[in-house]
Amino acid sequence: MEEAARDVGASPMRVFWSITLPQAGPTIAAAILLSFVGTFYETEGAWLIGAPAVRTMPVLMISFINNQPVIQYGAVLSVLLWVPSFIALLFARRVISSGSFARGFGA
Repeated sequence: MEEAARDVGASPMRVFWSITLPQAGPTIAAAILLSFVGTFYETEGAWLIGAPAVRTMPVLMISFINNQPVIQYGAVLSVLLWVPSFIALLFARRVISSGSFARGFGA
């Protein structure tokens, strides 16, 4: 498709924005989603490398839970972490659907 667009006179930027980026969109969205979810499992790495200067969301959540006498902080923070994950999953379901993969292969 890129070659056909170039043959009919499309500029390189037009080919990128109209053909390459829409075909790569589902893959880019999946990579962003996996990177976002993967950051929640990096608590130990953040502690080992940069504690106490590095303040990621999981490190902050664990410090709130361990240092506060009120247990409800942990529940509130877990909901705060759940909401962006849920939104990201809904976004992934919308973007990375079977129709987007079919469009990526020229169907």
